[in-house]
Amino acid sequence: MASVRKRCDCAKGVEDEKQKVRVWKKCDHSAYVYWRNGGRGSRLLSEVFKRKEYDGKQWGAAERWAAHVDGRKAIQEVVAKPRQGGKTFYEVAEKYLEERVGKESTTDSYRYSLRNHVYDADVDGVPFGEVPEGAVSRDHIKTLVKRWTESFAPNTVASIYIAVSAVFTDRRKSGAIEKNPCSEVTLPEHIDSRVFVSPTLEQLDIMASRLWGPWQLAPYLGHGAGLRCGEALAVRLNQLVEGDEGWVLRINRQVYTASKLTPLKHRKADEFREIPVTGFLYRKIVDHAEANSIAEDGFLTPGKSEVWDGGALYPHRPTFYEELRDGIAAAELPDEFMFQWLRHDFASRCIQGKPPIPLPQVAKILGHRNSATTERVYWHLLQGSVASARDTLDRGYVLAGYTP
Repeated sequence: MASVRKRCDCAKGVEDEKQKVRVWKKCDHSAYVYWRNGGRGSRLLSEVFKRKEYDGKQWGAAERWAAHVDGRKAIQEVVAKPRQGGKTFYEVAEKYLEERVGKESTTDSYRYSLRNHVYDADVDGVPFGEVPEGAVSRDHIKTLVKRWTESFAPNTVASIYIAVSAVFTDRRKSGAIEKNPCSEVTLPEHIDSRVFVSPTLEQLDIMASRLWGPWQLAPYLGHGAGLRCGEALAVRLNQLVEGDEGWVLRINRQVYTASKLTPLKHRKADEFREIPVTGFLYRKIVDHAEANSIAEDGFLTPGKSEVWDGGALYPHRPTFYEELRDGIAAAELPDEFMFQWLRHDFASRCIQGKPPIPLPQVAKILGHRNSATTERVYWHLLQGSVASARDTLDRGYVLAGYTP
C-alpha cells in the first residue's frame, strides 16, 4: 500500500501518526509517496510533490497519487494477471540483460533505463513490465515515446528507446516474436536543434548557493570545465594537477546511474581525460577544498551518507539533482534547464572564442569520440555569416596585391 511521508524535521519527536500528518499538512516542505509494485523484496518506488508546483497543496496532490497507485495495483490484480500469457516484458528484459554480451557500461545503461523509465510506465492501466511480450504493439511504444518526450531531453528519450528496442530485437532474432514493435517509431529531434540558455555568472552563483555546501562546486565544474553531471560528482582533489602548460584536471571516472562509479564515456578504467583549468576555476576549486576540508584524495563534491568508495563518500546522483532543481528555480532559469546545459555553454565559449579553440581540441576536452561528433552537435555554432566569408576572401585578394 502506498504511503505519504515528508523528510523534513517538522514532525521530529512526534510519535502519534495522526499528529504527524497534521504537522506535515501545515508545513511547506515537499511530500513523498512511497510504494512497491511487487512484494516486500521488490524495488521501493517514490514520487516527489513540491510546494511550488502545487500552490502549497502538495500534501493533497501526494495523497491523490497514492490513491491512484493503489487503484492501479488493484486493476493489475483483477484484470491484468488473468489475461497474461507467456513471458512478460520484465522477464524477457531481465534475462536479456543477464545474458547480453558486450560492453558492461552499455548493459548498465540499458538496465538503468529499463528499471527507472520502462517497467513501471503505465500502459492501459498496467505497468509496461507486466505486459506479455507478444501483446506489445507499435502504438504502445509510440505512447511511451510521447510520454518520455514530455519529461526528458531528446537524447534521454533516444537512450530509453534504444534499450527497449534492443530487447525486442533480441527476441525477434530468437524467433519468440514475429516483429519488433519499435520499428520505425519516430523519435524527437536531436539535441543539436534545441535553443539553450547560457546562465550569467550571477545566476551560476545563485544556483550553486542553493546546493548543500560540499556540492556547490559542481555547477562551476560543468560551466568552467565542460564536465557532464556524473563526471563533476566524481572528481577528486588530487586530480587537479600542475602540468608543463599550467593547471589541468585529469579525470577518469563518473558517477553513473544513481550510485555507481564507472570509467569515463569512450574510455577504459585506466584512461583519463585532461581538461585545462582557468584561473577562475582554479580559485573556485582551491577555495572550495579549504572551506569544506577536502582531503587530498577526497571527492571535491563529497556525498552525505549514501555511497562509499575507497574510504571516501561520493554523492547519490538523484539526490544531488533534486537539490539542483531548486537552485535552477532560484536563479530564474527555464524549467527545462539541466546540468547538461552548463556543458553546452562551455562548448559554445570554446567554439565561439576570439580566437576559437580548434575543433579537435574541443572534442578532446569534452570527451567526444572524435571531432565529427563535436561538429554534429555544435554545427549551428560553426556557421559563419555571408559577410564574414566575403571579408575573409577579400583579405586574400588584398594580400595578393589587388586594390578594391
